[in-house]
Amino acid sequence: MTTKFTIVYDNNDFDHQLKTDWGFGCVIQYDEHCILFDTGAKADVLLENLKAASIDPKSINKIVVSHKHWDHKGGLLEFTEINPDVEVYLPIDFPKNSLKILEKRCKKVERVKKSRAIDSQEKLFLIRTRSVWVKEQSLAVRTSSGVVVVTGCSHSGIHRIVKKAKKITGMDMYGALGGFHLFRKAPSKIWKTVNALKAAGIQKVSPCHCTGQEGFRIFKEAFPENYTTSGVGAKFEF
Repeated sequence: MTTKFTIVYDNNDFDHQLKTDWGFGCVIQYDEHCILFDTGAKADVLLENLKAASIDPKSINKIVVSHKHWDHKGGLLEFTEINPDVEVYLPIDFPKNSLKILEKRCKKVERVKKSRAIDSQEKLFLIRTRSVWVKEQSLAVRTSSGVVVVTGCSHSGIHRIVKKAKKITGMDMYGALGGFHLFRKAPSKIWKTVNALKAAGIQKVSPCHCTGQEGFRIFKEAFPENYTTSGVGAKFEF
């Protein structure tokens, strides 16, 4: 069964039918599951982009928020007014005032304490990490090609997230997409990250959001045949 990934919120342009804005959001679809990973900064932009991508907001049955920064959770409260029949998975340090609203409104709300699968088929895994700045969670999605890791901002390091995903899932890594948070890093640091990802088994990459232009350039050089340009509206199938 094909697993589909659609970038529905990003500050990098890809499909002109969707709006660019600082932040991140990705929809993952497989079998009967439709997961929204991060909700960007603004609900109106998120909803317009979902419509342009032909994704019904009410078809989404799970929302995962990577971390508490505004550009990854900004659309959450308004989105759940439209679709309260969702399971919401939040980082452990999510703001309490928003948490109370969500707990009253939504089908299920959980502050995630540990990495684990959140579907009965064990195809979708929450990967918890932390940095000095923020607690964060990413997704590891088992596809027919191998595990694809989706990250919001990779504050703890994309290579560390992939390494933990490999440990938690016990499966071979294949791809990584999302924000790699390398926009202020020196080229030497970016190359170290590239080499660590390759050592972990990553074959395909599609960075966006906070990766930065130098990061894009280096990843494209490092993965000449397996680099896919990303941005809002980009679609991937594995």
